[in-house]
Amino acid sequence: MELTKLKGIGGKRAEEFENLGIYTVGDLINYLPRDYEYIPKLESIGKDVIDKKVLIKGEYLSSSRLIKIRKNFSMIKLRFKNEGSIFYATFFNNPFISRSFKKGHMYKLYGKVVKNGNNLDMANPVISKIDDNVMLKVGYNPVYPLSSKSKINQRLLRKYIRQSLEIVDIKDVIPKKVMEDADVISLNEAYAGIHMPSGRDEILKAKKRLDFDEFLGFNLSIAMNKKLSYGEKGNVFKIEGKEEYLKSLPFDLTNAQKNALVQIEDDLKRGVKMNRLIQGDVGSGKTVIAQYALYLAALNGYQSVMLAPTKILAKQHYDNLKGFFDKFNIKSIFLHSKMTKAEKDEAYEKIRVGEAGVIIGTHAVFSKAVEYHNLGLCVIDEQHRFGVEQRGLITKKGGRVHTLVMSATPIPRTLALSIYKDLDLTVVNEKPKGRKAIKTKYYNLDNYENTYNFALKQIDAGRQVYVVCPSIDSDDIESVEDTYNRIKKEFFSKNSIEYIHGKMKEDEKDKIMEDFYAGKIQVLVSTTVIEVGIDNKNANVMIIEGADRFGLATLHQLRGRVGRGDEQSFCFLLSSSSSKNVIERLSFMERNFDGFEIALFDLKTRGIGDILGFKQSGKGSFDIYKAMENNDLFVKAADTVEYLLEENTKENRTYLNYINKKYFLETKNITWN
Repeated sequence: MELTKLKGIGGKRAEEFENLGIYTVGDLINYLPRDYEYIPKLESIGKDVIDKKVLIKGEYLSSSRLIKIRKNFSMIKLRFKNEGSIFYATFFNNPFISRSFKKGHMYKLYGKVVKNGNNLDMANPVISKIDDNVMLKVGYNPVYPLSSKSKINQRLLRKYIRQSLEIVDIKDVIPKKVMEDADVISLNEAYAGIHMPSGRDEILKAKKRLDFDEFLGFNLSIAMNKKLSYGEKGNVFKIEGKEEYLKSLPFDLTNAQKNALVQIEDDLKRGVKMNRLIQGDVGSGKTVIAQYALYLAALNGYQSVMLAPTKILAKQHYDNLKGFFDKFNIKSIFLHSKMTKAEKDEAYEKIRVGEAGVIIGTHAVFSKAVEYHNLGLCVIDEQHRFGVEQRGLITKKGGRVHTLVMSATPIPRTLALSIYKDLDLTVVNEKPKGRKAIKTKYYNLDNYENTYNFALKQIDAGRQVYVVCPSIDSDDIESVEDTYNRIKKEFFSKNSIEYIHGKMKEDEKDKIMEDFYAGKIQVLVSTTVIEVGIDNKNANVMIIEGADRFGLATLHQLRGRVGRGDEQSFCFLLSSSSSKNVIERLSFMERNFDGFEIALFDLKTRGIGDILGFKQSGKGSFDIYKAMENNDLFVKAADTVEYLLEENTKENRTYLNYINKKYFLETKNITWN
């Protein structure tokens, strides 16, 4: 249903909703809160509420004249009465606010009460009519993600979501037996509970139902779209040249790496397609394992392909691996979609005739124009960025191709076995010897200037710096571009500095990263777009602004972008929050470096807002940390798949048909983050 079917939404307002990614009433209902704000019962104005954020009922009396404090900055005070006591609401840069009030009428005001001389004052409080329970109500109030690019505010979102729930008939297609076994509420109850909760338990029940739907849809999509045929015949590789390979390495392998090599050897020589996942923490040395598999393929006369999700990461692999393969006279080439036609044609020909033994690239390796001579192995880096369908595409390029995929996402084994149903699992749980630990420090803003001055000294010594921000654009935190402008002016006016984020064009991002690798950029300001795979050995300082806004697992991934060279590296976690929970979590990061332990601690110590809030994942993406947090529910959903596929009931057929229509196009290339 179109948004314009809702009362009060015309063409212009619909466009504002589109800036939030909301195009239909269905999108609006599925626009979930990012958090909840708990508003306690109505209070009376007085000394007991000073310096507290409270909800107060007040009768509007009068307004002061507009006071101009300085250019483009004004103030106006509104006078209210609560149970015989006078208090004020002060508004800044809102000269016409008084027009919204009628003398003698009652209103609700929510904000922090401060003592201003002899008066009690609330600065920029949220105000609603006394009978309005959309914007302000006692209990849990949903807080939705907003954007500076849209004029849609919390009030409008709450208003139109409520209106949508009143007019939309939400059909519950999950079979009753499945709902009963999973102990979940109806979909109607879930949407009402998530958007208009009467209490915390109602939110948790609603979240459980919506999470279960997502987990079940995810698992069914994998089962229904699976293209990799587990147990099919694969090319038989002879295992030779291992001693020469080990001698060529400038370091000794860990026991975990040696074990991974043996498992790969067993897979490659048994005549069945290898479908193996190498799961290892940041810096555990997964690439050298993949390098061995590529090497074995070449020795056996087969071509191999190594696939990375971005041109930056693919080029990084090519630069790092080319020297190794050159030593063994194995021809390697780099293939990506931005090459000129002449460059592509030359690469295609080398691949077709077998001159290219190792092909390293992006999705371009799947192109219809690419015709492999005798493909025997596919290695996929950063597994969570590729879907089952994408992995399956490589089998069309060769009949008995072995597949090796890698992931740095630290998840429990039981969850990994559910998610990666078509893969055998190898865990690399050791770090290479001699690698220096990254010195990690959590600071409040008292150490802000000292942190950046330290970064300047590292730049003077020839090093490079990352600065990471929580947001591209937001209503409540500084954007990456604003941070860039601010720190450039305050600290890096004499240094080369650039910023990068995920909404930039690929060519623009590639150019910035190439300049950063080449040392032309000394400071790179970024969002989490650099979280995975970036490997600049000269960058040894990571400054994370608003560190409390990130999950600890993400902070760990970001920290892993430094500490990749010989120099001592540093990670600074900056936060203005005084919350005990935040201090505990960020202090934990200072002394812990195991990704799995960090992820578990992250889930155990989340605040109430984190537990009740929802991440806004894009279409076709899946929040793996939500699955970790709800491991039992995810495994229950995974176990339900077999029943749905094997029990041929009318309800099951209806639900499977619904999944096909709803999820197929989105999840045949599903990724998780």
